[in-house]
Amino acid sequence: MSITSLKLHSNGSVTLPKAWREQFPTHHFIALVRPEGLLLKPLLDVVEYEGEDGSFGLRFPTGIPAEELLTMVQSGNRALEKKGKSSRKRSKRHG
Repeated sequence: MSITSLKLHSNGSVTLPKAWREQFPTHHFIALVRPEGLLLKPLLDVVEYEGEDGSFGLRFPTGIPAEELLTMVQSGNRALEKKGKSSRKRSKRHG
């Protein structure tokens, strides 16, 4: 097992060491909160798509466990809610 210290940047991103990134043929990961900390898992069979109508998203050709998908959706919803709240605060200050 390889252990290293990672830095959280001011924009909220964390960069994985190149040697770790090269082990997985993906740019998509899921982060799960566990009692012992965060668990970062690569999503290995992901296809990005963009439709002619401007729609876009991810496909999981071999599937994804429902629990992981639910966790991803809930996390995304929380992020959108947080972003919406911060946008409303900024517009009230500038309005």
